[in-house]
Amino acid sequence: MSVLVEAVNLVVPRSILELLYPGGVQGFFAELSRPSSEHRDVCADENLVSVSFYATDAADRAAAALVELGFRDIQDNQFQDFAIIDQNYGPTVQCPWLAWDHDESGFTCAWLADGERGDLAVPLDWSISQSLRLTRFDARTPANERLKLSVEESGVETWLDMMTGRIRKRLRRGMNRERGLKSD
Repeated sequence: MSVLVEAVNLVVPRSILELLYPGGVQGFFAELSRPSSEHRDVCADENLVSVSFYATDAADRAAAALVELGFRDIQDNQFQDFAIIDQNYGPTVQCPWLAWDHDESGFTCAWLADGERGDLAVPLDWSISQSLRLTRFDARTPANERLKLSVEESGVETWLDMMTGRIRKRLRRGMNRERGLKSD
């Protein structure tokens, strides 16, 4: 089986959750059911749990919480115990244990690299037609007047939000994101 990847996802193997997360997979699901959780949707197959977020910052905070519990993050430019996946670009750094693909129907999914893609696990109430109707904000859209690119250096774009004054940093399309890039 495979899991849906929509927006920005934190994907964790169930086996790692059972080993490292207090209460295992069920403990992880219980934490996600708390009102303070920033996630959007959750789905799981027999091997992976996929948690969708609207923003990379929220996924990074969830990843930092896992690291505090002893999960390994990135080593040698590869995800170890979990991965962050962008629906348009795939894993944000190399992840040899995970396979990812765009489906011709318009969604993206992930599965263990040594397994088969198989059927797609999706959140309750999810449909491809509903998913395709969602619009994704991309700062690079020329018609966007809210965000302005102020600096691009070594593949890192720095954007100024004209409404809030906040600075946002992101890696240019096609570049691997490094942990530690944060919005001010």
